[in-house]
Amino acid sequence: MQLMILASQLFLLPFYVRILGVESYALVGIYISLQGVFVMFDLGMSTTINQEMAKTLAHKENKQNALDLLRTFEWIYWILAFSLFFIVYFVIPFFTYNWKAESTIANEELKSNLILISILIVLRFPISFYTGALNGMQQQYKMNNVSIVLELFKFLLIIFIILYIHKSIQVFFLVNIVITILQLLILRGIIYSNFKHSEYKARFRKKFIYNNCKFSLGISLVSIAAILVSQSDKLILGKMVSMTDFSYYALAFSIASIP
Repeated sequence: MQLMILASQLFLLPFYVRILGVESYALVGIYISLQGVFVMFDLGMSTTINQEMAKTLAHKENKQNALDLLRTFEWIYWILAFSLFFIVYFVIPFFTYNWKAESTIANEELKSNLILISILIVLRFPISFYTGALNGMQQQYKMNNVSIVLELFKFLLIIFIILYIHKSIQVFFLVNIVITILQLLILRGIIYSNFKHSEYKARFRKKFIYNNCKFSLGISLVSIAAILVSQSDKLILGKMVSMTDFSYYALAFSIASIP
């Protein structure tokens, strides 16, 4: 899986810059940074669901607890995800205000791209929950197969559309949105297929929140510290420098991150 992502990054980075222009990569850079920042809203739940699913499913009689645990954390995740849309939508203009005056990209196009970024961040947010659950259920093989196929499909689709249909950075975000929706549906389907023939029904239970809140918050504090160190520079620079300068910085950071 990691090799597939590495190969696609090595190929697509120069492709984006050459075909779409270096300014377009600023939008990719701000998306990657914000996605990294808003991971802290995970609050350690993806690690918690991984641990708890592994413990709960170790005994068949705990299948009802596993199902209730899934439903409880899933509801919390999606509520947080939809809340993120409004946060991201209002946060992005604060960091990109200066870009409108200096960018060669039309204001309307820039605005529509920022909306697409907000939608994509919301949709990407629950992925960590579903992958955490699948890891706890020992379903890594299926999960990785899905991720590899979708990553390859996304890689080819972006190239084809940009080269032969429409040359715009919007293609990157739209294709990512479509692929992410597919990934969410498939991963969720794999998880719940394990309970397909169960006589139990999934329920939201507050006790799982109380029982796991200390562990989740402990994990989240570590994540927040790492995020602030790794992503704050790009958000600060987005406010201080031009779109072109930010593009070069984001591009350099992406290239340096690949190894």
